[in-house]
Amino acid sequence: MKRFITKLTLLMIPFLLSSAMLFAQMQLTGPGAKEYSNNQDVTRILYEQMDIGASGWASQDFEAAYDIYDCQGADDFTVAAGTIWQVDEVTVIGSGAPGPFNVANVFFYQDAGGMPSATAYLSFMGLTAVDNAGVLTIAIPGGAVLTGGDYWVSVQDAAPFGVSGQWFWTRNLTQTNSMAYWQNPANGFGTGATTWTDVLTAFGEAADFTFSLVGESYVEIGNGTGYGSYPAYYSTWCNYWENCHTQTLYLASELGGPMDITELGWKYERLATPNNWLLNVQINIVETSVSAFTAGAYFDMTGATQVY
Repeated sequence: MKRFITKLTLLMIPFLLSSAMLFAQMQLTGPGAKEYSNNQDVTRILYEQMDIGASGWASQDFEAAYDIYDCQGADDFTVAAGTIWQVDEVTVIGSGAPGPFNVANVFFYQDAGGMPSATAYLSFMGLTAVDNAGVLTIAIPGGAVLTGGDYWVSVQDAAPFGVSGQWFWTRNLTQTNSMAYWQNPANGFGTGATTWTDVLTAFGEAADFTFSLVGESYVEIGNGTGYGSYPAYYSTWCNYWENCHTQTLYLASELGGPMDITELGWKYERLATPNNWLLNVQINIVETSVSAFTAGAYFDMTGATQVY
């Protein structure tokens, strides 16, 4: 199996408040983040929408005493057909006080007709969040692997309200793809959005949330399930005899369109025993408009770039 990998580069209170007072302080809408400083390597950003709005909506997993306010927002993105994403980090713009908002839940949902599915596709609970004035950067242990398709990401602050206060996920001024969705299963905020509901219905405004996804994007070509027989032996790459010269043509359709290729990887069936040597390998790449090789002749690699 050949793999092309592109690194494209997501209230300390001095006295006890009664439950009634805590409930009275809970808000649905809060101020937006004032500034977002992106120090990520831009080549590793898989997706982002960071047109920061002036306010945000609650998206929080409260402690048990306030479960009726548990709520979450979600926004959509697309992984191109034939491409695999490994999302290693999610950054979301938000605000709140006093903080820190250092615990978060991250969910990925498959698309269900322009809205998040009822059940999460991947769930990551109680993750450590790096809080920079409400901007949360959350590493995903082992990464979230997503194949081609439409998905929704949801982030909840999970730091205790009684200590850190309330967090609000900042709105994105530009709507991309479907508008954002939101739910508050116990209806503590009284919106009626007890299941996934678009924000226009829930709040009277069509908007998205701000977020970015960071990780790896790669394309796998070939099924890697077998190899050729004599005299071909291994397909599509082999070094059975010395001075083996093999060429393989990859079509744009196989790569899913233009790619900034930063890594190449091959999955081998086996290497020679006893020493498992693979010596004097060179890999050269050239871009061409040719869509098929001429039978019985090697392609002219003049001008090719040696990458290994």
